[in-house]
Amino acid sequence: MQALRAVLPILVPTLADLAIASVLDEGPTTWRHRMRDVASFHRDAELQPVLDAYVAVRVPALTSGSPVARALASGRPATVVDAGRARPGDLLDDGEAYALLQRLAPHATVVLPLRGRGQVRGLLTLVNEVDRGPFTSEDIGTLQDAVAQLGLALDNAHLQAARRDLVEELQRSLLTELPRPDHLHLAARYVPAAAAAQVGGDWYDAFVLRDGSTCLVIGDVTGHDLRAAVAMAQIRNVLRGGAHAVETTPAVILQSLDWAMHDLGIDVLSSAILATLEQPPELAARGQHRMRWSNAGHLPPVLLHADGRAELLNHRTDLLLGVHAHPSRVDHTHLLEPGATVLLYTDGLVERRDESLTVSLDRLRTTVEELAGLPLEELCDRLVADLAHDSQDDVAVLAVRADHLGAAGPAEGGPPSRPTRRRGDA
Repeated sequence: MQALRAVLPILVPTLADLAIASVLDEGPTTWRHRMRDVASFHRDAELQPVLDAYVAVRVPALTSGSPVARALASGRPATVVDAGRARPGDLLDDGEAYALLQRLAPHATVVLPLRGRGQVRGLLTLVNEVDRGPFTSEDIGTLQDAVAQLGLALDNAHLQAARRDLVEELQRSLLTELPRPDHLHLAARYVPAAAAAQVGGDWYDAFVLRDGSTCLVIGDVTGHDLRAAVAMAQIRNVLRGGAHAVETTPAVILQSLDWAMHDLGIDVLSSAILATLEQPPELAARGQHRMRWSNAGHLPPVLLHADGRAELLNHRTDLLLGVHAHPSRVDHTHLLEPGATVLLYTDGLVERRDESLTVSLDRLRTTVEELAGLPLEELCDRLVADLAHDSQDDVAVLAVRADHLGAAGPAEGGPPSRPTRRRGDA
């Protein structure tokens, strides 16, 4: 649509006195419901407000005898002369649109279909006043040459939008509802990139393992296209199945995922953190949780202490997933006191052009401290709003808060999810 808006001032006043650009949306409805006027331009700046008002109301008033309807039906340019003398009902229904058109004093009109690959994607309507006269066949030929690429540009934009919608639907379908384990509150946010061309492989996951611990995953597949999103789905599903099937540490689970990616031909790179939150009886008595995690080339978790102090858990970072079939990976552990919060996130939340990662991460840490008093859901909302409102990358955030000793899990944490068996059960 930007190309349509840009071409109007070029065509007017060189080839016409005013121009209107329209696009056709997908759908089974009638052409009036699918058509949208997206730009207009008049050579006379004083008449531009009148044209704007006309464009706002004209589509519903167009009749089946209008050049717009004829151009859509035939797929060829449609013209009309002495448009200003047309009676109500000929080109427009009687009403506001007809009255505004009379103020614009049209004489000759031509409507050019903008064809994509096999179908009309938009229309360009050009109007001359009586002084310029009607459009000749030479004029129409020149106009067709001038706008020949606009239909393909609209078609490409449509295909890109459809592809992006597909990727976003794929991503969102994999972001399952969060569990509500005992004495933990989980919250997550996912925001697509602001840039229309950017689609990627950010994801998060959370589920209760067979031994009763809670598993948290955050990841980011390299690339910003459909391939990255599909690879993200493969990695996420293999990791989820492997983590649930075998009772072992995060490092071993990620090592197994490296093997699986190699053997299954998942030829991409991805950063990820896999963490488990464990609460054996001796820790449960004190309201504590043990977080055990392994980091495959991902940004460090943020730990928000119950007293409002935030720190980055800058422990060893191992290789990205997919670099080698059997890399060395290590586990890290940290005790979470009651009221502590852990934040996992992807780089769209923090990274900015022309800024060092150190500065970006420190801004995240200080922002988390400033928001420390908020409930977890509000904390996530504010982090996304404050830090990622203009991000050019996808953003995924996964947060967990350890409830204070004896506190019941909040209802908003997600649907109940209880393991069938806990560590030590027969």
